[in-house]
Amino acid sequence: MCGRFSSWKEENDEEINKIIQESGLFSEERDSLFPLKTRGDVHPTDVVPVIYRGGLKNFELRAAPMRWGYPGYPDKMKPNVKPRPLINAKGETAPALRTWKDSLRSRRCVVPTSGFYEWSSDKAKNKIKHLFTDPRSPGLLLGGVYKRFKDESGAAFPHFSIITIAANDSMIKIHNRMPLVLTKKDFPLWFSATDDFTSLLNGNSIELESEPV
Repeated sequence: MCGRFSSWKEENDEEINKIIQESGLFSEERDSLFPLKTRGDVHPTDVVPVIYRGGLKNFELRAAPMRWGYPGYPDKMKPNVKPRPLINAKGETAPALRTWKDSLRSRRCVVPTSGFYEWSSDKAKNKIKHLFTDPRSPGLLLGGVYKRFKDESGAAFPHFSIITIAANDSMIKIHNRMPLVLTKKDFPLWFSATDDFTSLLNGNSIELESEPV
């Protein structure tokens, strides 16, 4: 799974950063009701820049602020406990589940990050935090889905969840799940209007590096 990631840095990728810049997310005039998390670790419910396909006919990528995590479902046994946000969607089951299938069909997105975190335990059961990055690239692009939800005031705002798949060899020693890691070459397929994008859910061949932090 993916429960925390490192925020995007402007120097990570000129092309991705241009999309974010042109969207006006970093301008002083932007609505500050939903402040962006632009430094440090990103936690569930934080708002970050997310890339999505804006044009239906033309292939045009845009960026928008989105909150991490679809609203969770109430627990009937714990009615007074606030539901946890749904921050991940399993790539193997998302196409068939009501929560995700419409988003996966028509609202796919890319979450620009500097890397993501996972935890392991040593013999003394101490938690060890690992940062996963791509040694060939200063940033990681994670596949996700998004949807607009209304808050208590009735205002609608887009939320995103990250697609996860079975871990590859570079991840499996730490965790059996990993985010769907994309490259810019995958964008035409990931943002395609056809169902061909599902081939990207079958596995990650991108070898990642990790280090304790």
